[in-house]
Amino acid sequence: MGRVALIPEDDRFVLNQRVALLRPNATADPQFLFSYINAHQYYFKAQGAGMSQLNISKGSVENFISFVPIIEEQKKIGTFFKQLDNTITLHQRKLEKLYMAVVKCRKMAIRNCRFSYIF
Repeated sequence: MGRVALIPEDDRFVLNQRVALLRPNATADPQFLFSYINAHQYYFKAQGAGMSQLNISKGSVENFISFVPIIEEQKKIGTFFKQLDNTITLHQRKLEKLYMAVVKCRKMAIRNCRFSYIF
């Protein structure tokens, strides 16, 4: 709940009744807002209402108090976190490949292993 995704301007998308669209104005950098809102999940979870599916109201989103720096700083911060996310993703992919290589080596070692039992 309250998670944010960035959608490129030229992309087409469909929203359902449980998803809101936020459009930044000229004083807000989309990448900064993405990181900032996702970092403040505690607020949105505390505002949630409902039993099995938590929902937040438009008013809760509008009342979210934030301390947003000037646009130039937002762009720098947003770019930094985007690069950090990309670096984390790259390392996760490398780790997955390494894990798969270890699994493959283990399977090969087991197939090539000959056991002799002494009774």
